[in-house]
Amino acid sequence: MSESKGFVFDLDSCRKEAFKVLLAEYPGVIGVFGRMTSFFTTLSTRLDRVEVSDEQLQYKLLLALSFMRTHICACEHTFNSENIEAAVLLRKQLELIARMREVEVKDLKDLYERVPKVGFGRPMNVLYGILSKVAHNADLESLDMLGFRMDDETHKQFCLYPVYNENTIYSFDVAIGLFLMFAVEAILLQKRLFSDYDIHADADAITDFLMYGESSGIPFFQSMKSGQ
Repeated sequence: MSESKGFVFDLDSCRKEAFKVLLAEYPGVIGVFGRMTSFFTTLSTRLDRVEVSDEQLQYKLLLALSFMRTHICACEHTFNSENIEAAVLLRKQLELIARMREVEVKDLKDLYERVPKVGFGRPMNVLYGILSKVAHNADLESLDMLGFRMDDETHKQFCLYPVYNENTIYSFDVAIGLFLMFAVEAILLQKRLFSDYDIHADADAITDFLMYGESSGIPFFQSMKSGQ
């Protein structure tokens, strides 16, 4: 790293290096992320300029748009091995999923200005406590998400700049799980918005996503395959 070029230059260089190491370990990350963004592109094209008069449906539509925008940022932080920053956004994503489900069963007046009930985010609501701990820097263990190198088997060397470690792929695992939950909500939303909605294209996209993921070696898909 070059002192003369400053923090931003070094940060950018280390982000690129962290991404390079991630891809060396899990080259399928690119294909998985590409399929996520392809789903978002198709969905956003359908939703572009759609007119919604029902306030409940409008609220759910805006939640969906917020999810898509944030998910790209969360994944970019993950690729950079900026796992604390990613955890903050993934926590928001879990809350968004929970709120999208709450909208279906509660009056809006009971939801506004209130924190989403994370129980609606099953099955990934079990991760909410972990994501909150990381987001709040609640203990030394959570700060491991900053990234570190091992001087030897017992001594960690913490780094100012992001560095790839096993937390990176686990952060991406969370992003994958949240994406799949969102895809279900997106399908339900489109059923309400469009009388001529054909689910088959989205179903095929998710099937392709899962089949590709199964061959990628990414832990999330391996866990699905083994039923864990």
